[in-house]
Amino acid sequence: MAFVDTRKQMHPVNEFYPLVETLANPDALIKRSFDWGFKGYEAFVGALPRGVAGKMTKADIYQAGMIWADLDLGKCGTYPEILAMAKAASPDVLVCSGGGVHAYWKVSPVIELTLENMDRFETFCRNKQIEISPKSDPTEKTNRLLRLPGTNNRKLNEPRKVVLLHAN
Repeated sequence: MAFVDTRKQMHPVNEFYPLVETLANPDALIKRSFDWGFKGYEAFVGALPRGVAGKMTKADIYQAGMIWADLDLGKCGTYPEILAMAKAASPDVLVCSGGGVHAYWKVSPVIELTLENMDRFETFCRNKQIEISPKSDPTEKTNRLLRLPGTNNRKLNEPRKVVLLHAN
């Protein structure tokens, strides 16, 4: 059984409200995340599934079916530059995060993670991020949370939409 880590946050208060739930009903998770967005919360989801309900640490991640990169505006370049860098790396999914771009690549076959190979996987993920942009955010941790398309990035005063740009 897989569980997904979803969290909401009210900005500017830097307090997360975590929920780790079964992935059996992804439509309900998506609907709830959109509801959070309408209520003014930011919404995040764990990049990888958890093996235990209610657990959010690296030790609770048991498999990886993707790697990802987080390219921020300013730090990695202008929006057109970041988009070009990400597209050149042929991601399977591309998301405008409201402050940059998140790129995702499927990993096949899915990697079974253990405490023994977790660091090696995170290094593999970080190397892909650096390959795209040496200035990319270090977001390789397996229990990483990323923004959900359809919600808002409220880091700055003006909320910005998180938008799915491309998906294979």
